[in-house]
Amino acid sequence: MDSIRFDRLVRVLATRHRRRGTLPLLALLGLGLVDSDAAEAAKSGKCKRQPGPCETCQKGKCERKHGKKTCKAGKLTPKANGTACTGGSCQSGLCVVPSGPVVPQPPGGTSPPPPPPLTCLDACADNCRYCFHLAEGGTLCSDAPTCNSFACSSSAACASHDPSYPFCATSYVDLDVVQTSQGCGFSVGSGVCYLQLACT
Repeated sequence: MDSIRFDRLVRVLATRHRRRGTLPLLALLGLGLVDSDAAEAAKSGKCKRQPGPCETCQKGKCERKHGKKTCKAGKLTPKANGTACTGGSCQSGLCVVPSGPVVPQPPGGTSPPPPPPLTCLDACADNCRYCFHLAEGGTLCSDAPTCNSFACSSSAACASHDPSYPFCATSYVDLDVVQTSQGCGFSVGSGVCYLQLACT
């Protein structure tokens, strides 16, 4: 109720009623017992106040008697615990912000993908000249490209065929000249079994 309407109401009451009868009504207005929101709720079934971020308003039931519509005030109910709200989640109708830092979830709620494997230029120490691209992914550092001419699709196949050459690589990089090749007469991309020599 704005100040202009309130002043107008006070003037009307002062002219039509005795002071003793007017004071109780003014006291009710001052205490907020005559509430415009409550009156609106009685007409429409809305809640007496706006729901918070973790609340919903269930409208009250309305019925018409003797040509007059009356409604029960709506009821505020808390949203389910864990429902997202600004900066946190709903708990018992309140938006609770975690005490620790909020880590944003990636799209879809899944974990971020693992970082890509190191390239040969990054994986091997300076004293290793050769870096092999393994058939199953990843790299292997060695001091020489020594293979056994056995075609392979996995390191498990190499280890089963000859444990001395347990690694299946599809190519290797000569780090001195940064050139990609494949040993034992195989083309780059075809798997062949290698042994690993310690870098010196």
